[in-house]
Amino acid sequence: MNYVFMMVILFLSAYNLYIKKNKEAWEEVRKEIHFPSIKSSIQFLFFGAINSFFGAYIFGIEWLYWITLYSVLGLVICYETVSSKKRRKIVFVVVILILFSIFRVPTNPASFDHFVNSKESYQCLSSWQCVKIVEHVTPEDMLEIVPEVVQVQERRFNWFLFYSKGLLKLEDEKGDVEELRGLNVAGFWFEY
Repeated sequence: MNYVFMMVILFLSAYNLYIKKNKEAWEEVRKEIHFPSIKSSIQFLFFGAINSFFGAYIFGIEWLYWITLYSVLGLVICYETVSSKKRRKIVFVVVILILFSIFRVPTNPASFDHFVNSKESYQCLSSWQCVKIVEHVTPEDMLEIVPEVVQVQERRFNWFLFYSKGLLKLEDEKGDVEELRGLNVAGFWFEY
């Protein structure tokens, strides 16, 4: 059903932006654009923003929100010299995007735990132990993958208004300490 819904959205957006005979409306939009080289890209930016947003929402593909954000920012840049009435609308859209990014920042540590578990070499099923997948080369030059239990020494999660930070300190049997740090901006985790 999701595929059908997404195909309908793709068809409607392509029809309204490229097929439908509304050339007069697009000519009005193009007259207000400051950069002449970008005038032909407006329809493409609208198409990218609409379809990437719905694709991310329907299928849960997080990175498609970035395409939406860049498309909207491209549209804002293109409309740099528009009238003050339309500029207020653009500022309103930018404020909505900022609020959207604030609400996507997680406030609980479960999101950071999911980020750590999404890495290929770690699985933290409890709050005091994690399993680390370690690769060893045997004396016969064979690659061996061994699970190793590591203890959680420190677990920290801080929420700020515009971002969140997570820290996980792990200690293995040899006493080596490894830190996993994550930074969440607009709902997306980055390792730092």
